[in-house]
Amino acid sequence: MGDKGGRTSTVIDLRDPVPVVERIRELAGGETDPGWIAGLLNREGVPSPENRPWSPEDIAALMPSV
Repeated sequence: MGDKGGRTSTVIDLRDPVPVVERIRELAGGETDPGWIAGLLNREGVPSPENRPWSPEDIAALMPSV
């Protein structure tokens, strides 16, 4: 796997918490239930900061800052 023609690749780290907080901010509009948001993130395969399934409590803890 050498460098062909000087092209480089960009790797996007999807584990970065900022995009997750932005996603929660999008979903939280209109007073959406934290349990629904947690379930959606789990179905989408979005990892939580603790590497376990999202819980409504996790979402509720982030919502005041979102």
